[in-house]
Amino acid sequence: MTTTAAFPDGATLYAVATTGIYCRPACPSRPPLPKNVRFFADAAGAEAAGYRACLRCRPARAA
Repeated sequence: MTTTAAFPDGATLYAVATTGIYCRPACPSRPPLPKNVRFFADAAGAEAAGYRACLRCRPARAA
């Protein structure tokens, strides 16, 4: 996802249900299908939902 225009208010990360990974909006990975995307305000919320951090964009390290 290269834009934050589709992000709901307060969401700064997105997770992909089919892969179990969460990313930052600027991640260079292949864009997911919209039906598989979930939005989160922070890394703690995504990890609590069972997702792991992307190894490409490292969203858990983001400030």
